Amino acid sequence: FWMQKHDGSGGTSPLAAKQELDVCENDSVNPRVYTVNLHRWVPPHVQYGTKAVKAPDLSKEFHVFGCEFTPEAVRYFLDGALVQTIDATRLEHGDQNIWLTSIGNNKGINDAKLPSAAEFDYVRFFEKPAK
Repeated sequence: FWMQKHDGSGGTSPLAAKQELDVCENDSVNPRVYTVNLHRWVPPHVQYGTKAVKAPDLSKEFHVFGCEFTPEAVRYFLDGALVQTIDATRLEHGDQNIWLTSIGNNKGINDAKLPSAAEFDYVRFFEKPAK
């Protein structure tokens, strides 16, 4: 579950994005840990606040992941509890698209367990009204 600007071609491109917000990255090998992160893509690429978050077994039930993105901070939540805060004043802000993806890599995929699925119950997006 992450947010980054769509580049218009059907994918993402760091050239189109100012930032990327990783709300939940889980490799499925360890369902009790996931990471949060903030990338600045405007050259040079920099990562801020990468954190491995200990969690209950994410494969057993649904959980609520949250992200609050303001000019001052990015706050990440799991089931209503704050798990990480990152200073967002060090980067230029830009448009976001919400991505719910299941991406495989070549590290530890067990083909015998495929096909598999990632299930999402719902997604909500709120924009703070301008003052």
